[in-house]
Amino acid sequence: MTKARYSAIVFFTLILVSVALPLFYYINLPDRVASHFNITGRADGWMSKESFLIVELSVIIPLSGFFYAIIHFLPKFPDSLINLPNKEFWLGEERREESLKMFQHMVYWIGSLTLGFLSLIFQEVHAVNLAGGNKITPNVWIYLIIFLSAIIFIILKMYLHFNRIDKSI
Repeated sequence: MTKARYSAIVFFTLILVSVALPLFYYINLPDRVASHFNITGRADGWMSKESFLIVELSVIIPLSGFFYAIIHFLPKFPDSLINLPNKEFWLGEERREESLKMFQHMVYWIGSLTLGFLSLIFQEVHAVNLAGGNKITPNVWIYLIIFLSAIIFIILKMYLHFNRIDKSI
């Protein structure tokens, strides 16, 4: 299986999981759901479980569509809309297709990380509400650090790849 295909499978699987989880938990949530938490993790905002479901799906579905649209339409973008180092070299006729595939592959991973991160955060909110508590675990900070570190890693990897010009490629 190619890298690009693997990243696409992960992305679409995470879309399905991200949409399925709220639907799975919905029936067991209390009518009033803690939906916002302050810096210490204490709930300070509530909404109906119906509204919370709508918010979750209104974040996940358009965000998934946004990432997919970037991936799908990237080859149709004019070069002026694509920002990368050594653009003329990497988007030259003989390298364009392979460069765009790598770019799409990276966008799949960024989309997957984003959906995974949001699913973990929503999972924490579900867990707090299902347990009848009003304090979210500090795990959300760990998730945030991992998410941001992974995004920085991908962007750095992409930058380092496109920043070099290897005439033998």
